[in-house]
Amino acid sequence: MLMAEAIGAALEQAGTDLADLALVLPHNVNQVSWRGLCKRLGVPLAKVVLDNVPLVGHSFAADAFVNLHTALSRGLLRQGDRYLIAASGIGATFSAMVVEH
Repeated sequence: MLMAEAIGAALEQAGTDLADLALVLPHNVNQVSWRGLCKRLGVPLAKVVLDNVPLVGHSFAADAFVNLHTALSRGLLRQGDRYLIAASGIGATFSAMVVEH
């Protein structure tokens, strides 16, 4: 799966692994694919901000910011926490990056 590869590359480049992440901020396309990807990667769903998929839906380039706002509003990130932003786009493009709060 290409998204898993993008996530793996981002983690490797950041010198970290999934267990070290506080959260995953996904693109808001659908919950089914994220649930499957999380199962495949061994990421607990509690670490993935999926709240906005049914509420807001996909907001093109704004999904990461919408989900970050939700995470901050819910107190899910603390200073120094690392989190992953992941997205897919038109033409089967996949991207991921690790960010430190």
